[in-house]
Amino acid sequence: MFTVDEFAAYIDVPVDEVNEPSVTALQREARVLLRGFAPSLPEDADLWPESAKVVALRVVARGYLQLSSGLPGGVTSVSHSAEGFSQQLGFESGSSQAGLWLSKQDKQLLRGVGGSKAYSVDQGPRERPQAPDVWSPAGWGRW
Repeated sequence: MFTVDEFAAYIDVPVDEVNEPSVTALQREARVLLRGFAPSLPEDADLWPESAKVVALRVVARGYLQLSSGLPGGVTSVSHSAEGFSQQLGFESGSSQAGLWLSKQDKQLLRGVGGSKAYSVDQGPRERPQAPDVWSPAGWGRW
């Protein structure tokens, strides 16, 4: 799918600061998520098209940064108040409160990669039917 070096470069941290077991676990979860959305993706993630690999990297990065932030899943903003003891959390659109998620842009990138493909079935007859003989005052004939 991608290496830890590629991942570290993507999230802009030194490689030695990346928790490899967490990245590996998140990669496994991302593989399941992406194959659930695009079932025709190969089992081997190394054979995935580039767009699927980019989406996987984004999904894992979101999950990894969320885990390291200590905030609930999908939170993009936090607001605190001292006197009223209130806390407000802003969630990313389309996110879930646990686990990894695909954004709208991720889904757009995966559209041509897998899932169901459109097709049509011609239900009409193969040959044009012959018009029946009809009676008119002029006699029997075709329409």
